[in-house]
Amino acid sequence: MTNANRTMSITEIRADLPKLVRGLAEGDPPIGITVNGRMEAVISRAGTPPDTPTGWIYAGSHPRSKLPSGIDHLLAADNRGEAHVWIHVSTGAFVVLVPTSNWDEMGSPAVHYVPAAQFNRPSEAPPLSVEIGPWSTGAWDGKSVAKYDEAMDSAQRYTAQQLAAAG
Repeated sequence: MTNANRTMSITEIRADLPKLVRGLAEGDPPIGITVNGRMEAVISRAGTPPDTPTGWIYAGSHPRSKLPSGIDHLLAADNRGEAHVWIHVSTGAFVVLVPTSNWDEMGSPAVHYVPAAQFNRPSEAPPLSVEIGPWSTGAWDGKSVAKYDEAMDSAQRYTAQQLAAAG
C-alpha cells in the first residue's frame, strides 16, 4: 500500500472528497482511509504507483523526450511508451522501468539500475546501467494494448516492492 502521511475516517473522506481530489491532483501526499480506526485503503494521485518505498522518490513516467540525458538511452528512440523513474533519496541512483517495445510489438518490461556516479557524468558517454529485470511480470504479444498495460502495471508494482525490500 502506498505510504500515507495522514489518515482520515471514511466519513471525513466522503464529506471532503472534491477538495481532497483537487489537492491530490495538485501534489498533496496520499491519504489513508480508516474504517473503525484501522487503515483500510489509501487514495493517491492517479499515476502514483502503489507501494512507493521509503527512501525512494517516484519521479513519474515520462516519454523519451522528457527524460534526462543520463537515462534517455534506456528507452529506444522509436518507443512510444514511457519510462517509470525512481530516485534513491540518499544516493541519487536511478531505477528505471521501461517497455522493451511498443504495445503493438512483442515485448516485456525491463528494469535498469543507474548509479549516481555514472549518471552525473554528462560530458562522457551515456552511463552504464545494469539491467536488474525483467522479472516474471508478464509480456505482451503486440495485439492488445490491455496486455501491454497489464504487464507494465505489474512490473511497476513489483519494482516498487523489490525496492522496498532492498531498503
